[in-house]
Amino acid sequence: MKIAQSLARRLTRPLEAGFKFHTMGVELTWKPARRPKRKQLDGETVVLEPLEVDRHLEGLYAAAAGAEDTWSYLP
Repeated sequence: MKIAQSLARRLTRPLEAGFKFHTMGVELTWKPARRPKRKQLDGETVVLEPLEVDRHLEGLYAAAAGAEDTWSYLP
């Protein structure tokens, strides 16, 4: 039981830059990935762009209208 509690503590603490942990006898140093830039990504069939509330709110509201089941599984 002590091992499980210790593991749970280690797995649930925040991962910080430089956090070190051991696996299979090898020490690994973890560094977070860079944050993605807020820029538009153009794909072959879709455009992904950063959310801008002033620009996107009305369209998102209209798209969600009548879709109450979307929220059925949220706590």
